[in-house]
This record gives sequence, structure tokens and C-alpha cells, in this order.
Amino acid sequence: TARTIAEAITMIERTTQAGLDIPTGRATLLEDPLWDSRTLILDTQPDEPAQQLADLLNNHPNQTGTTLITINTDDNQPGWDTQQIHITKEGRLQLPDVGLHLTAAGLTEQETAGCALIFTHAQQPDVPYPDHPNPEPGWQTHTNQAGQLHAGHTIPRNQHPTQPTHNLLPEPDPTYLQTAATTSQDLAALAPHVPDAISQQVQQDDPTLDDDLATWNDPNSPLPKLMLLGPLTVRVAATGTPTAAVGRKPYLSELLAYLATRPHGATTEEVADAMRINPDRVRKDIHTLRSWLGTNPKTGRPHIPDSRQTKAAKTRGQPAYQIEDLQIDADLFRRLRTRAQTRGPAGIQDLKQALTLVKGTPFSQLRRDGGAWLAQGNRLDQILQCAIIDVAHTITTAALAQGDHTTAQQTAELAATIAPAEETPQLDLAAALTAQGHHQTAQQLLRNQIHNRSDEEDQIPTELPPRTQTILDTQTWNTRNKRKASA
Repeated sequence: TARTIAEAITMIERTTQAGLDIPTGRATLLEDPLWDSRTLILDTQPDEPAQQLADLLNNHPNQTGTTLITINTDDNQPGWDTQQIHITKEGRLQLPDVGLHLTAAGLTEQETAGCALIFTHAQQPDVPYPDHPNPEPGWQTHTNQAGQLHAGHTIPRNQHPTQPTHNLLPEPDPTYLQTAATTSQDLAALAPHVPDAISQQVQQDDPTLDDDLATWNDPNSPLPKLMLLGPLTVRVAATGTPTAAVGRKPYLSELLAYLATRPHGATTEEVADAMRINPDRVRKDIHTLRSWLGTNPKTGRPHIPDSRQTKAAKTRGQPAYQIEDLQIDADLFRRLRTRAQTRGPAGIQDLKQALTLVKGTPFSQLRRDGGAWLAQGNRLDQILQCAIIDVAHTITTAALAQGDHTTAQQTAELAATIAPAEETPQLDLAAALTAQGHHQTAQQLLRNQIHNRSDEEDQIPTELPPRTQTILDTQTWNTRNKRKASA
């Protein structure tokens, strides 16, 4: 309370000297300091300092930029010029003095819990990618949800292997540190040693990858396709019924994306909760989606079988909807990344092929008010975006070390377009530009996208993350820029 009083007095002095009130000062942007505001909320009976603050507010209207709110206190405070606000159990907000009876803005219990999780995660360090829940036999047993090999399958980069191994970035760390915007920690995470035995096993466990890629690239593919790595898009095959989705494609596309990302299917209730619809409507919507996708040429039954006859239903012991034989770009992307880590430098080609599947920010252009289910559990959209950044950073790092500046720039530009708020692609692009002699452009990029960037409404640049600071301070490629800045 004492601090609020002091700040209120300061504002009174400013308005008096300027000869105007706070609303006018804000409207005219008069003077350099902001005409800021503050609110003090008390949930106890006001004490003497609170009474002093109330006197200031009453005696200097429009000069303090301050509001005093008391909760569950006596209705009448002597000498206070107050407005009473009542919030009912039904969620209504009442202002009796002005005759208003409104719906109170608020959060549901689920929304409140989500906000709490966001604040909690914001205060925690980065966490590893989550593993696949109950992974299917094959490539998923070897990786996390970003397609990165489990640490148990690899040998740390800083250890000298005693057996034949493969490595995406086989040169010593200094080779990459002096040309690329990377760190030893990056290299350790993205390019550990992979024992030859593990490499063989991983490749054997995904024998159809090349055939599936060929099918994906075939314009006459007999299977429907779901594109998550960019604008949410569905392409049905010849057995489908395109007219079934006329006028409702955004909704049906999201419904398909939800089911396709449920490895163990979804019950009627789960679908209703995810899509925010009545359970009675689920069967009708699934019927329309089933008609849109058509018949599965591999089984002769719909791509969405009867919920009682799916593999998920047998596993869960209750009816569950499940998609069969749907091609998904995100799965192909992660499978390519998985195989790339087992092939040594040749794996860079797999990573490049994976990036050709990326058409934009994952899950972009969802229908209006859609995609709430993405916030439940692990954020698949964010996992995929981070996986794209990892892959692009690995390609750029390898390309710069090999002097392939064109590939480095194109890859970094793609990543920066997909994740404009991430600093890794911006630093990669600055390194690629510097390697080509575009020092002034690189410096301007660093200034605009790194040094002066702000994610806050006040537009004040935020402190650089430790990784960014390390790269700017120590990497050889940035030496010329540092000399120029200090000259």
C-alpha cells in the first residue's frame, strides 16, 4: 500500500506540473515517460494506509492513475467515492449504481488449468521430447515423438567409440563451430554416435519407408493423404467421395487430424470432447468423414471401419474410432529423420527429403475456434515445429562446413519462415549470409531479429538466451561483425 501511495503522489505531481489530467496525457502522448497505471486489491478490511490512498483518489480524480479494489469488505466505507461490483454465482456481473447487469468475463476450470500449466512451463528449463505412448512396433520403438533416436541407442559425441558407428556430423566439433551458428551442446544432441548394430536394426524395422515415400509423391496414389506440416490439408484418393466434404472441409479435416493422431483410437465421448460437439452428433460426423475417405484398397473396407471392429477397440475393450492406411506427412518426416541418424553423413539427404514435406507451420490454418484438442497433453504441433528446426539446423550446419552456402541459406530461410519467433533459424541464416560475404545484411538481421527483438507488448528488447549469447560471443563466423560493432 505504501508503494502504491508513493506512485499515486508522483502521478499527481506530474499532472499538476503538466497542467492536464492522465486521460489527456495518454491521448496526446505528452512527455516522454508513460502515463502508467496501477491497481491495489485488498481482501481484508481497509487499514489506515488504505484510507490514506482512498483520500488521495477521492481528492485528485483523473490524476493518480490508480484504482483501489476491496473484496468482501463492508459495503460502506466512510468518505469513499465508490462503485460497487457484484459477481453472482451464476456468472453475472452487476453494477447497481449505473444499472448494468452483464455476463462476467471469466475462465472455465479447464482454461484456468491450462493457463496455470503455461505459466509453470515458462518457468522451467527446456524438457526432452516426449516418447511415444505405447509405441507401435517399428520405428516408434526407437525414437521420441520428434523422430529423434533414444539416448540409449547412441553413444555420446564426446566419447570415443570402441565399435563401428555412424554420425550425421562426423567432423570434430571445431569444424562446425567455426562456420555455423551452433554449439557443442547442439552437436551433442543432434549428432551423437550411432552404433552400427543399432543402425541396421532401425533400418530393418522400417523396411517400407522408400515405398511409402514413392506412394506419397504419386499424384495417383490409391491412399488418402493428410498434411500436418503446414496448412491442414486432406487429399482423398479415387475411392473417396470429394462431394461429401463440400462446405465443411475445414471441420472434417480437423476431425480427421484428431483421429489420425490418436494412436489408440478415440471413443465417441473423446471425439465429442475434442471437437466440442454433442456425443449424439459424433456418429453422423464420422459417417460423413468415412464417406469422404472412401474404401481402403488394402482391406476392402472403409478407411474408418466400424468402431467395434478396429484394432483400438480390441485393445481397449470398447468401441473406438480409428483411421487405417492414411498417409501422414508428419510420420514420413519423422521416419526420415530416424533413418537419417543411422546413415552417417549420407543421412543428410534423408533430412533434406524430410524438409521437402514441410509446407508451413504445422497445423496452420485450422478452422476458426478449432484445434483446442492440440493443447491437451503433449503439444504435437510444437513438437513437430521443433523437430523441423532441429532438422533444418543440422542441414545448415553440415552445409556451412562443406561450403554449400546456397543450401545453408535456403534451409535457414525455410526454417525462419516456419518458426519466425525462434532464434535458431535466424542465427543460422545470419551465418549463411556471412559465409557468402553479406556481412551488412547479416548484421542487420541480427540487429532486427535478435538484439532488438521483443516478444512483449512494451516492445522493449528482452535479454538474450544463454545459447544465443554464446554463439554471438564465441563463433568464428561472427568475428567480423563483432569487430565492426566495436570499431
